[in-house]
Amino acid sequence: WRKSSGLFPYPLVLRKQQTNNQISKMASTVAATCGVATGAGTKVDVTLKLAQLQNLCKRDPGGYREDYDAQVRRLESECGILKLSPQNPSPRLVELIQFAAAVSSSSYKGEESDRIANLLIDLLVGGYDPSSTSTTANNIHMTMPTMAQQLNREVRKACVSALILMRNKGVIPPLRLLELFFRVMAVVSDKALRELLYKHMVNDIRNINKKGKRDDTVNRSIQSYLHRVVSTHGQSEASNGGGDEEETATEIAAKRATDMVCELYRRQVWTDPRTIAILASAVTSKNTTVMARAT
Repeated sequence: WRKSSGLFPYPLVLRKQQTNNQISKMASTVAATCGVATGAGTKVDVTLKLAQLQNLCKRDPGGYREDYDAQVRRLESECGILKLSPQNPSPRLVELIQFAAAVSSSSYKGEESDRIANLLIDLLVGGYDPSSTSTTANNIHMTMPTMAQQLNREVRKACVSALILMRNKGVIPPLRLLELFFRVMAVVSDKALRELLYKHMVNDIRNINKKGKRDDTVNRSIQSYLHRVVSTHGQSEASNGGGDEEETATEIAAKRATDMVCELYRRQVWTDPRTIAILASAVTSKNTTVMARAT
């Protein structure tokens, strides 16, 4: 020991040992965070944070596919539990939804991104059947299971945001998402969510019609769907002998469809005869609100 001058109040050997211990602790922390092998050759079983894993999947999709699949299995499990109790989601469900949508649409496009889209759509509307929003005797049906209507508000918003992200990255066709969002907008009473859906649909159609990117085939399919929404609302209820809840849903959809076509016409996005035909159907509607919005 050096007792003179008081510079070293304890042995140099002890100080060296403490420094080595601190370095060892720091190395263990890094190893645990990154999930790498320790000196003993055993892998630390610590799950990466989702934000870190998302970044790693982007850099090396093949190397981290197993870690991604593990998180997706966890998401599927959480979704199955949520269906039994729609108002009590897991605290990390929203984060898992955002992670799966972002990673699948950027690093695993194709079958995997389609699988995630179907999973989120199933969670959002309780089982997505395209025939439920397609023409049946030229009528449009806007229905959702009770479970989907009771879905937790934050989870529903997370599903919508994730699907919008996937649409912006080009992994979901525009008409499929438009039909789905009209169905949600017509049934769910959340005004903030309705505005989010409406703004996305308008912006999406505007992007489809940008100079040099205009897709007339997609435009025709969207216009055909909106025309059916506007011109056939209420007919299914009359043929079925009533149904106030569904009538309200179809009329909400008709009103929003009319608003959308009017805005796109005003912005000079749609000015063709098909657009005029939609507005003509709205003007002759038996619903005075739909008629007033078209004039």
